[in-house]
Order: sequence, then C-alpha cells, then structure tokens
Amino acid sequence: MNRDYDINKDIYPALKEMTMEELKMFFNQNIKGRDYAFTVIGNKKLVDSDVLKELGEYKELTLEEIFGY
Repeated sequence: MNRDYDINKDIYPALKEMTMEELKMFFNQNIKGRDYAFTVIGNKKLVDSDVLKELGEYKELTLEEIFGY
C-alpha cells in the first residue's frame, strides 16, 4: 500500500474522536453492500453469542486457532 509508517498511529486517535453518526456514515459509504467479516475478542461470559448469530454466520474460535498456541 506504499506506506512506510504504522497507519494505526493515525487511525486510533481519530477513532477516539469519532461519533456513532460518523461511524455509521463511514460504514454506509465504504462497507455497506459488500461482504465483510468482523472479530469479537473478549470474555466469552460477557459476549452475547445470540446477538452475534443474528448478524450472520457465527463461528467461535479457540485460542490456538487465533494465536497459534
């Protein structure tokens, strides 16, 4: 992508300032209508898998599948 720096140094500070309306606008302009996947990492007891299943295909991965150990 012709970048010689860590783009996350630009992205994360901007995300902290982003409103939900701006996030929704970004989604509608750049992602909506395309196939996409997202990952939720967290304490399994605190994640409502039923809600995630409503969004589409749901697959729970092991730590080994994610991190290789």
